[in-house]
Amino acid sequence: MQARMEAMVFDWNEVVEEISESLADGVGAPEGASVYVLWGFSSLDLETALYDLLMHLGEEERALFRRYLGDLVETIHREGYNILALLPHEGQLHAKGGSVPIPPGWETETTRVLS
Repeated sequence: MQARMEAMVFDWNEVVEEISESLADGVGAPEGASVYVLWGFSSLDLETALYDLLMHLGEEERALFRRYLGDLVETIHREGYNILALLPHEGQLHAKGGSVPIPPGWETETTRVLS
């Protein structure tokens, strides 16, 4: 018996752009709205990135993110997410997550703001 392995290759920049655009389009956010994209090699890395992001937000955005923090962390671990897009829009925080292999040596920073 011969084992056959196939590797799935993703263009990580395209993954980040796709999840951001999908989230913004899904909630009807205006063009140019800021989407925070966080990622890590594991769900725990993603949770850490989420807490790190809080330190860099303004007071109003930080208060909004904190309202959803418990649910976000629970969902990250339950679903096994390692990428998460967050979009504050009209007083709510919209999120979209997934699990995608991260290529070795890809950017080490775990947060990107797209607008």
